[in-house]
Amino acid sequence: MLIWQEIVLKPISNRLANSCFSIIKIKCNNHLVTNTQLIEDVAQSYMCFNFHEDMILWVNNERTTISPLNIYTELFEKPILQKTKEFHRIEAANELLSKEEVHAHLYLTSISSQSLLIMIEEIYIQYCLDDIRDEVKNMLNKENYEGLKRLSEILRHMPITKKELKITVKNHIYQAAYQTIEQIDRSNVEACAQLINTNAVSDTDIKSYALLAYHCDKLLRNKTKNLPESEFEENLRNIMIVFNYIDDKDAFELLYRKLLLKRIINQLTSSDDYEELIVSKLKEVCGHEYTVKLQRIFEDINVSKTLIVEYKNYCDDHHVTDKIDCSVLVISSNSCSLAAPSNFVLPIELQSRLDSFTKFYNDRHDGRKLTLLHRYSKGELQTLFTSQKYILQVSTYQMVLLLLFNHELNLTVERIQDKTQIELKLLLEILLSLLKNKLLICTDIHEDELVASNIKMNYSIRLATDFKSKKLRINLNVPLKSVERKDIDSFHRTIEEDRKMIIQATIVRIMKARQTLKHTLLMQEVIQQLSSRFKPQIPLIKKCIDILIEKEYLERQSDQNDILRYLA
Repeated sequence: MLIWQEIVLKPISNRLANSCFSIIKIKCNNHLVTNTQLIEDVAQSYMCFNFHEDMILWVNNERTTISPLNIYTELFEKPILQKTKEFHRIEAANELLSKEEVHAHLYLTSISSQSLLIMIEEIYIQYCLDDIRDEVKNMLNKENYEGLKRLSEILRHMPITKKELKITVKNHIYQAAYQTIEQIDRSNVEACAQLINTNAVSDTDIKSYALLAYHCDKLLRNKTKNLPESEFEENLRNIMIVFNYIDDKDAFELLYRKLLLKRIINQLTSSDDYEELIVSKLKEVCGHEYTVKLQRIFEDINVSKTLIVEYKNYCDDHHVTDKIDCSVLVISSNSCSLAAPSNFVLPIELQSRLDSFTKFYNDRHDGRKLTLLHRYSKGELQTLFTSQKYILQVSTYQMVLLLLFNHELNLTVERIQDKTQIELKLLLEILLSLLKNKLLICTDIHEDELVASNIKMNYSIRLATDFKSKKLRINLNVPLKSVERKDIDSFHRTIEEDRKMIIQATIVRIMKARQTLKHTLLMQEVIQQLSSRFKPQIPLIKKCIDILIEKEYLERQSDQNDILRYLA
């Protein structure tokens, strides 16, 4: 019997009652009905089951035990009586209002008829308007459109009530549509964010934030100098759409700042206005704090331009007469995202000019320290040992090596390293680039075997005095693998260290305000506050909490280990 109840009776009982009442309603409305026997058969079917035991039944989603007679009462009689009651109440009200409407049209003017209907509305409707409104909301939630239709027929000449119920229906539709659209929008945002941050491309070493930063770099280089403003703005709109979905906004800012500095150093910027426009758009999305270092770079550039003019005047006043012409870009260390240099020995030709500028700068800015970023510096050398004069565009490292041959035409690798103190791996890459361009010659190694690992310390390197080229200006300054690898490692270390500091600062700020907080709740709040900049990982948050406990900013409550307490 339990199986019969669950599989047969329970699923169809409501539909049976509704179907039976529909037949009764048709009969009540004086329509011809031929199948009233069906109602009697259904009623008898509930009564004819002679259960020997009480039956387990689900009523209003609650498990209950009832007798066979109660099965008939609960599943058939009560629903039929309730629906009949509602039917006659509505019909009675409808009949009353219809009669009053007919009488008004027979005996009164149209103005008086309207007044009468308003009076009837006040008598029968207004006092229970709140109940009607609640019932309409209930009908809407249950999608009882038949009931709404009957109610609408009754209230068709009730202007005040109709207006109120129209507002109720409108608000329901608006709220339902708004919630649906909101859910769709939220789903779309989550799907787009997942697609942009986790895909076949971003699962490699290059993440989505890096791809976007490199795209910006390409757009802002002078190769796009003639790009129409409308096309640039369209590109910028698309960039900002993608940027909004990027998780690692802090990493994007650091990489973008690094690429910006490289564009400035190498004079590859297509437009200062475009550069500042992108920064302003980033500021609109992420706030002033996010772009403060980028904006500081633009300020430093303007200061550097003035500084160069002042230094040239200083050289004239102090009779600095060396033939080296230089241009200097001074960037504050807080804004500079470029990797710190490895130390090496500058030749006297460069050291004298550096000392001169350092003295000039320190005289004007007491307490500041200048750090020369050799890795990103560059220069030009003119050949004097060839019949045709060439201009060599070189990195600082290449310049240092080539200037050694002003004093000796032949040097071993060991001696070159001794004189320059350049890290061996980097030195071999620099030598390799100059050997491949045939400015230097090594007879100890065959051209086919010319790789950095094959260059030995005792190999002899000499200047190619017979050097020739079709170009008068030769660019030798190409990126070195070891330098690029160090840049990448330095970038990831910086991101990790910055995030640690940001997470620790956020934890301290939260705990200072809350004083005590559960470990899990603290982690949730940290994630919530930092999600606009990056997605902090749970292990990193735990590590930062442990660091702050060691530093005695926090402590675990002695009686409850999962509760943290802020130490003033």
